[in-house]
Amino acid sequence: MAVAFVLAGALVTQRTVLAEGPTLAIDVGPGGNSPDSVGDIEDCVSVDAGDQFQVDIVIMDVTDLLAWEVPLDYDPAVLTVIEHDVKLFQGANPGSAPIDISSETPDTSGFHSLSAFESSDPPAVDSGSGVLARVTLEATAKGESKLRFGNLDINEDGKQDRGTLLRDVSAAIIGDETGDDFFDGETQDALAVVGSDCPPGSKVAVASGGGLPDGGFAPWLLIGGAAAAAVVLGGGITAAVLSRRRSATARHITEA
Repeated sequence: MAVAFVLAGALVTQRTVLAEGPTLAIDVGPGGNSPDSVGDIEDCVSVDAGDQFQVDIVIMDVTDLLAWEVPLDYDPAVLTVIEHDVKLFQGANPGSAPIDISSETPDTSGFHSLSAFESSDPPAVDSGSGVLARVTLEATAKGESKLRFGNLDINEDGKQDRGTLLRDVSAAIIGDETGDDFFDGETQDALAVVGSDCPPGSKVAVASGGGLPDGGFAPWLLIGGAAAAAVVLGGGITAAVLSRRRSATARHITEA
């Protein structure tokens, strides 16, 4: 069955939070996670300048996920995105053929777009909990960087232009309660501290380095599956270019 699907605009909890629908978190202690399971979520990691470490973007209790985008907001004066793997949760399902349409790496823009869609035909959609993306970061300078599900108002018109977006197999948007297409469910951000300790009360992770499995990082690829399944990123290519350039006038909606 061919799947026609429009991924418009752009795509970003504590596991114990009681909420209907999926929840998302940035877990800086990925050691307890697997592609299709989520362990304890840790919200702060302390590293030294020059260290590389990994963080997971995890999703919990999603149903029939087909495509998604999560912008990772970080401080480029402190961190650099070295590489990513977005084929873990979606790739764990037998018959899956996820395609990576994330931003290129290394990335020093401060707003790294993580995105993938399921191209198999019929679609091998994913339900449950797991690791949407595993990101390798390098600490480049002493300081602190929030790791956040990023939102942007690129043209400063008061309306969100970039954010977390999830779609299911029927092309319906998952978790949007305000009608702007972006995910409004529970999320949990994190903190990376370079050269000092995490704040008191943090659930501190032990930094883990090492490489990622080869992800075959694809360029901005608009292709179909075996039966011409189509994914159209409405404004996505333009938005991706803008996000990587990020002019001085582009401002964050995410509260500092």
